[in-house]
Formats: sequence, structure tokens, C-alpha cells
Amino acid sequence: IGNVLLDEKQLLRIKQNNNVFLLGVKDYNELPGYMNNIDIFILPYIPSLVTSPATKVYDYMATGKPVVSTNLVEMDQFSKLIKIAGSDEEFLNHIRSCLNENNPELRYERKQIAIQNSWKSRVQEILDLISVTKKAINN
Repeated sequence: IGNVLLDEKQLLRIKQNNNVFLLGVKDYNELPGYMNNIDIFILPYIPSLVTSPATKVYDYMATGKPVVSTNLVEMDQFSKLIKIAGSDEEFLNHIRSCLNENNPELRYERKQIAIQNSWKSRVQEILDLISVTKKAINN
């Protein structure tokens, strides 16, 4: 789901797989329906081209399902919860191993990280900081 940034040769190679679907951009409200039917989430970014954190990792972890990422600096904090690949071969090996993952504790931990990083949680942190600052100013 999303923009496909592949050259024609890469695109043809991927389309040969009957279990990979390139669906293009979808409306945000449609995503939960798609996410329920995905076995493994991937973040196949080219590390040298990424200029901002891959915030969709939280959406992926909210499902509890396995996530495989390229070696993005900001993914290091999740190294116990997701698979991080340093090469194409390692990326594929991680995908293969995730197909057999059956770890309820890991699913639970991923969901907890997503909850802690939800927009609701972040807004609450900001509101708490404002409240503490107001009290400090008034004292």
C-alpha cells in the first residue's frame, strides 16, 4: 500500500510473486481492513534516502504482527520487537522467519509500544507538560 518506487525490472520481478500485491495509495480509513489481512509488514526504505522517521512502524506494531525493516537508525530502539536487515539477503531471511512467528508475548509487546506512542498518548504528554509549566509559573 502506498507509492511504488521501483524501476520496471524490479517491478516485473515482484509481480511474479502470487502473494505480493502492489495496491497503490489508499485512503487512511481503508487501511485497517487491509492491515487485518497482512501477515508481515515491511519497511523497505533505502536508509540513505530516508529523511524522517518511519512513523508507520507504530501503525504496524499496533496490529502485533511481525515487522521487517531495512537498517534505519530510528529502528534500533525496536530491535527486540522487529527484524532489522542490513542486506537484501537478510531482509528476505527475516521475512521467511516471520512467516513462522508464533509469539503471543511479542505481539503483546508490539501493541503496548504502539499504545504508548499513539497520538492520544502524545497529546496527553503535551497537556501534562503545559499543566506542570503553568503551575511552575504561578508558584
